[in-house]
Amino acid sequence: MLNNEIVAELKRILTKTLSSLEDGETVDKSVLDRMDLLVEAVEESLLSANFLNLLKSTSTNRTTVSAAEFENRLKRLDSLLETQLFVEGVNLRTGGNLDLIPFFEPDSDERARMLKLCAQIRDVVLKSRALDNGYRNRLLKRVSAMEIEIHKEKGMFDTILGGMSEFGESVGKFGKDVKPAVEILQEIEKMARGSSKEYKQLPQPDETPLLPAPDSDDEEG
Repeated sequence: MLNNEIVAELKRILTKTLSSLEDGETVDKSVLDRMDLLVEAVEESLLSANFLNLLKSTSTNRTTVSAAEFENRLKRLDSLLETQLFVEGVNLRTGGNLDLIPFFEPDSDERARMLKLCAQIRDVVLKSRALDNGYRNRLLKRVSAMEIEIHKEKGMFDTILGGMSEFGESVGKFGKDVKPAVEILQEIEKMARGSSKEYKQLPQPDETPLLPAPDSDDEEG
């Protein structure tokens, strides 16, 4: 397994485990054993010291850590790993040149429209009957992250792209129940791209890549 595949698997384990905890399920702390083995297989320099130290501490003290503290530590591990993946993605696209990090700068009317669209996306997520609680919270956090960037004078465009990817994946997991949120998000992406000096000259994608919808969610007719 390549290094990037190992890091992706660590992220998948954390996401799945946190989703189970948020749904009230009991999670076996032996999940840490799998994470420890994955970390041993990856080049140590690819993971931050904060992540490695927190994982080691959590694994070593697993028998004395309370359920609430265990969940809190997993959330911190997930946040650290997600931040690292985000920074690595930016570095790949910019060659490490911070001046090339893409921002978007909407005017007041665009900002108001984008925030209104975010509210509509949140409404779709809250009303969805297909989403489990863990994934619902995950999408709501994505919406909040986008709102934070939209409120800024110069927002990180990658946060919008991350939302596009997350919601596109959700359609593959939960079907057409979530698709309206993706269609709304496409308008946000278009507006953000149009107000980005780095991205406005790039060709706009024809559509958001979506995973195939579940077999149980076939179109009627």
